Amino acid sequence: MKLGSREERRDVYARCQSTAYAVGLFAEHGRFQYVRSPWRMSNRQIDRLEDRMREVLGEFLHIYSEMELVASNGPWEAVQDLYDALNDLVGSIAPRDRRRYEEALERVGQARKVFAVACREDLRYQPRWWQFWRRKRLAR
Repeated sequence: MKLGSREERRDVYARCQSTAYAVGLFAEHGRFQYVRSPWRMSNRQIDRLEDRMREVLGEFLHIYSEMELVASNGPWEAVQDLYDALNDLVGSIAPRDRRRYEEALERVGQARKVFAVACREDLRYQPRWWQFWRRKRLAR
């Protein structure tokens, strides 16, 4: 596999998507724990949760650096927005401001959609002009 080939980009894009979902899930779990029962969690549980979150964020940063090498302009711009949105989401976990957290969660969802569309366009997965039924299905 050569550097920047279609297969390598597809692998990096897929790992980026899955890691972004993992960060979102850990943020959701962390938010649930902080809001629901912060007094129930022991320091060891909090440390384990934060260690796992650091691992997932480190993995995302590793993939982000790979994206610098292989990504085209569209997906690269989209992953920068996704990175900013994930940082806002992780930063809004602990405070009790639910509206800020929900806005950050919505922003992550939109950034994921933009990233997926940019990756589809880069990998030429978009339907052709004569495939109108695929365009309708992807628009949903």
